Amino acid sequence: GAASLAGDARSIRLDSLDGAYAALPITLDQPVTLTMADTLLRSTELILRVDQGVLRAVGEMGNTVNARLHLDNFPIAAISLIHPIPVQGDLDGEVLLDGPLTAPRLNAEFSSTISIAALEPGRPPLKTQVGVTTQIEDGRLSATLSIFGFGPEPTQLAVAFPAAFRLSPFTLDVPPDGALQGSLTGALDLQMVMRLVLL
Repeated sequence: GAASLAGDARSIRLDSLDGAYAALPITLDQPVTLTMADTLLRSTELILRVDQGVLRAVGEMGNTVNARLHLDNFPIAAISLIHPIPVQGDLDGEVLLDGPLTAPRLNAEFSSTISIAALEPGRPPLKTQVGVTTQIEDGRLSATLSIFGFGPEPTQLAVAFPAAFRLSPFTLDVPPDGALQGSLTGALDLQMVMRLVLL
């Protein structure tokens, strides 16, 4: 790769990157610049190709944050190199973050068709489509896990509880006495549940 540093040492530009992490090829699609002006940190759009997938990220942070992360066909194998998980597949999704650093809003949505390793040797892996949505806003976290393939409608597990999210300093506080709300709808496959729990 190649990088350059501005004369005032407040801007750095990465012009190219072409390499590999483990067996996954990694390529930078276009130059990306990180700039610091007073208390504002800003990045131009980062487009990173990892194997057959693409990661896009852009944003700025000062007294407030406004950032977006987008994944297209991003290989789960890249995540497994950081934290091993017995799942194969590609990930699509988006994370949006905006608002004051003391209480930013977070919206995240991911979907994937995954292959989960069998619990017993010799048995084929289990393939299914899953989706996850998460939102943190106004001191509350809500999340939904959707699993497709057990019936005409997806199986959905939804939870919501109080949570204080800050970026400066980074904290996610969940009060021990906070009220937890949850629901489970749709068909339930106990074998699938056990495989997900054992991840």
